[in-house]
Amino acid sequence: EIPPNEKIGFYLTCARYERIFHTSISGPEAEEILRHDGKIGSYLVRESLSSPGTFVISVRSTDDKISHIKLFFDVRVVLYRNAVSGFSDEFEKLQSHPSQFESVRCFAGKSEENINKNRYKNIVANDRTRVYLEGDPPPGHTDYINANYIKKTLQTFFRYHCLLKVYICTQGCLPNTVDDFWEMVWQQNSRIIVMITKEVEKNKVRLYINFTLPLFCLREEYFFQTFFAFRISVVVIGLEEQKRDFVFRTFEMKDTEAECSRTIYQFQYMTWPDHGCPNNPLDLINFRNEVRNCEFECRQGEPWGPWVVHCSAGIGRGGVFLVIDIMTDHIEVDPSLCYVNIFRTVLMLRDQRAGIIQSDLQYRFIYQALDTYLSKFHHGFSVLPYTS
Repeated sequence: EIPPNEKIGFYLTCARYERIFHTSISGPEAEEILRHDGKIGSYLVRESLSSPGTFVISVRSTDDKISHIKLFFDVRVVLYRNAVSGFSDEFEKLQSHPSQFESVRCFAGKSEENINKNRYKNIVANDRTRVYLEGDPPPGHTDYINANYIKKTLQTFFRYHCLLKVYICTQGCLPNTVDDFWEMVWQQNSRIIVMITKEVEKNKVRLYINFTLPLFCLREEYFFQTFFAFRISVVVIGLEEQKRDFVFRTFEMKDTEAECSRTIYQFQYMTWPDHGCPNNPLDLINFRNEVRNCEFECRQGEPWGPWVVHCSAGIGRGGVFLVIDIMTDHIEVDPSLCYVNIFRTVLMLRDQRAGIIQSDLQYRFIYQALDTYLSKFHHGFSVLPYTS
């Protein structure tokens, strides 16, 4: 029986984080550990060196002998238990988690003056974590934008300072919030925008901004009259770069009064099907890596603000991207010591922006993407489902 205070979750199969789990040790080495440090009845779990991918429990029995018991399991029990996908079952537990029924203050977004700034009436920015537009707005304008800060609040991340980054998760722009969006990008000193939607899908407008440029156009300038103290111009620099699954654009934002400018990098993922998930998880992993590489190559020690991540509603596809980036960040620090808990990570994000991850299909895709990432970039590791 697992003690009440024992950590449970989704461990990498080669992790050394769990106190009873040992990796890359042989049977004789396990016996030596149990005889030296263990008592009668103590045990440890290790990966079989003779059959990689399988596991062995080594137990010190009452007659002071060490027994080695190989473990067998059928993944189908997890995936199709009671004819219900194990991921669907876990997602339902996520939906019914007590924290999902706690009252969330969304007074600002539901006020009469701001309600028309929400793309969907049931998706409103949490008051506690919402992004405030700074300055003194003139009459008729407010400090509200449907956007939330996303921080890594789980204790798991606190050991590594490099993991304590902040994101902004927001909705796709409406005609009346375009100025607010660029105002936020400028005020937050954000340099990377991750856009996980097309402008129009199945004849439905997903966001207002259209970045499509004529092929002959080298510089296209957009002026947005902001409602605060200064005017910002947004200039598309050069031709957009069409990759296999995404479009890359570079903008120049300029405060025309202070005469200072910044370069903004936008990545628009183009092949995420409506009401579905990408066919190949590796495509999204590669997309994420492109964003990471851009930050690494272009930042050069300069202080940058949060990534701005958005889809249409700002909770589904954008949420999937955030979970994957947070988890891969964590794994990259030290895959052998990483504790991966997708269930609690999604709860962490939902505490800051309600509704993150909209379907069991998206939830399952996170598992598939992380498993693909580990197989591709950290050979020998994988994510094993475990119902929390």
